[in-house]
Amino acid sequence: MPIPQFFRITRRSVRSAAWTVLAFACAGAANVALVPTHRPRSYEPDRPAMARQELRYLRNAIERFKADTGQFPPPTEGVAALHDKPAGAKVWRGPYAWHASRFDPWGHAYVYRLVSGNGSTTFELFSAGPDGKADTGDDVH
Repeated sequence: MPIPQFFRITRRSVRSAAWTVLAFACAGAANVALVPTHRPRSYEPDRPAMARQELRYLRNAIERFKADTGQFPPPTEGVAALHDKPAGAKVWRGPYAWHASRFDPWGHAYVYRLVSGNGSTTFELFSAGPDGKADTGDDVH
């Protein structure tokens, strides 16, 4: 019984398979050589950008808190009121800041203040920056 054509091994099929294997081997070697396997030692996270992103999230959470409770979080509790129910709160549908931290990227608590003026109350929220002192030049708003 003759062997079917697609089972026959010819020089051409062997050469084609060899070139295919060689091409994949070169591609794999290039991939291993060109892709870094670790971060450079000089990597420093962009902490101000991280703080600005988290501040946007926290500001939205404070607005949701006010929409539910009718008032801003008490300044004595600050950002913690977004995570845990404040004492005396009747309506609280939190946690409002599920993914946000209570601390900025430098490990300091976010600064939260209520500001009154022109018959209305609003809030101020910012990071004290690397020095941890509020109202200095390195604060992140």
